[in-house]
Amino acid sequence: MSEIIEIKDIPINTRAMHRKSLVIVAKILVSLTLVVYLLMRTDFRSIGASMGMFNHFAFLTAAAMYILSTILCAQRWRLFIPSQVSGGRLISLYFIGAFFNTCLPGVVGGDVAKIYYLNRDLKGNKAIEEENLPDIQGRGLDFFSSTSISIGSVIMDRFIGLVTLVAIVLVYYPWGAAYLKGSTAEWIVPLFLVAFILFLVIFFRFRITLKLSILVKLHVYMRSYAARKSVLIKAVLYSVVVQCITILSAFTISLGLSLHLPLSVFFVFIPLINIFLILPISISGIGLREGAFVFFFGSVGVSMEKAIALSIFWFLSLVASSLIGLVQYIRIKKLG
Repeated sequence: MSEIIEIKDIPINTRAMHRKSLVIVAKILVSLTLVVYLLMRTDFRSIGASMGMFNHFAFLTAAAMYILSTILCAQRWRLFIPSQVSGGRLISLYFIGAFFNTCLPGVVGGDVAKIYYLNRDLKGNKAIEEENLPDIQGRGLDFFSSTSISIGSVIMDRFIGLVTLVAIVLVYYPWGAAYLKGSTAEWIVPLFLVAFILFLVIFFRFRITLKLSILVKLHVYMRSYAARKSVLIKAVLYSVVVQCITILSAFTISLGLSLHLPLSVFFVFIPLINIFLILPISISGIGLREGAFVFFFGSVGVSMEKAIALSIFWFLSLVASSLIGLVQYIRIKKLG
């Protein structure tokens, strides 16, 4: 049996770490390949000139928008936790997760960090209320352990965010299709959407026999919340606001670069770009993000250099806002 060690309070399986290291190396190679390919096709001086004329107030505004969206995401996560965990605590954990995902990709996933600390809180929290726990087939607190609640809540939070993102793409894709006509994305995007919808149907409508108890609990946990319409509606509303803030942050960055593009273009392209960034093939989306910006915004006349600059500043605003997670992580470490 592989040894279990702890690095900075988060348990990591050493054997799994070796496998993960290979995945990280592969992602680094993909990112480097994409970045080198893009840089070979661009004028370095034009990118530098675009970045040099950037309005820094736009950058600070975009970073503030990401901070607000993270706080709203933490409130959405709270909907799926049947316990009196304080909102401030969950906001701290969400920022920590954002920091791990953005600044330390591949070391410890942000979702793993959130699950670990929430599980630790729930184990010492006797205030889990039976009436707040969704019940299915008579299963209550004895069935849902703190571990399954922690994992289930994070998965539900992620899942609702993804479903909302796909829904926004479905709504705005008819406008975007005109820009993408004749490109490979014209058929890739619909194919992805169909595959995702089929996954939803299979997962929620068909009873899949799962042998591992933790998977059984997760499956039941997600199915139980699927029956709570009021919770789902609130979660979707949070997600819509978060996605709108994300789109507006990119639009704000474009204003800082003096790009005169209509807001509707961002409502079409940013959700599509975020869907492509779901693909776990690069480090923090580096390379893939820039390529997506060049591909999509190039269709409306934005130069490759401007599109790359837009992508870089958009990502850096996310990094800047996620540094709050580093502060929160250090604070939690000191408190023990």
